[in-house]
Amino acid sequence: MADLRQYLTADYWREHFVATAYWLWGIFLFLVFMVGNFPYQDTLSAILKPMGWRISYGDQRTSFPIGVKLENIRLTSTIDPTGQAVFQSADMTLTPALGSLLMGHPGLHLSAEAYDGRIYATVRRVGDGLEVDLDARNLNLARYRSLGLPGASLNGLFSGTGSVALSGHAIDTGSGKLELNGKDFALKLGAGFPAIAFADCKAVLKLERGVVKIEQIEGSGADLKALAKGQLTLAPDLTNSTVQMTLQLDPTAAGRSHLGLWLGLLPHPPSSQPYIVRGPLRAPSIS
Repeated sequence: MADLRQYLTADYWREHFVATAYWLWGIFLFLVFMVGNFPYQDTLSAILKPMGWRISYGDQRTSFPIGVKLENIRLTSTIDPTGQAVFQSADMTLTPALGSLLMGHPGLHLSAEAYDGRIYATVRRVGDGLEVDLDARNLNLARYRSLGLPGASLNGLFSGTGSVALSGHAIDTGSGKLELNGKDFALKLGAGFPAIAFADCKAVLKLERGVVKIEQIEGSGADLKALAKGQLTLAPDLTNSTVQMTLQLDPTAAGRSHLGLWLGLLPHPPSSQPYIVRGPLRAPSIS
């Protein structure tokens, strides 16, 4: 076995100073050249295209010390004829994920403004799939697209961390886990309905082969506490996904008064018996 102690002596490094300096300078020049000529937008498009997503932006400029900054970003689905954006950002900074490149996988680190908050992520191509490590901070849900229902609204601050691996368009091969937290969450289902509000809420979701396992969705507020568990089976068109879960509601006295109209639509008054929610996500049944 080679004796490595010689490499730890001052004499060795004095004798090899010039060779070491050239070696380090070569690595530095290589990194500067690679980063300066890195095809950021082409790499990002190549990562997203197999997943059926398209990215567009308005302007691009250099971001110090490395990377580029894109402005007015829109992420759309190539299979959605409406062209509605699933994600928008005023600015996004891209830098190369050197660790992924050394492993032979094109990858990018990104930091994007999103709905008054910030998203940090590492995105990598692995085979025909996509791996994402995500850290979302203080996204304002009110700034996201509408729920598509007349008079409906969604408010609150949302944060979350997790990782997801997807494979092409085959949604039933995805895997990952997300931990989400919300503050001052409020959902209004339509005109004339009172808002369902939670001061704090959290969720733990696990994706396994196209099924989102709802390990925990929990919220608490002045009106009620809620706890949900179950699963969501995803479809290529997400509106055709199906849900199967239990929902436990524990309203306060103030909540029974404030949410009387909403609670009156449920099949039975809130009690220790949970509600069963099942069927298409767009119109599930509650029993």
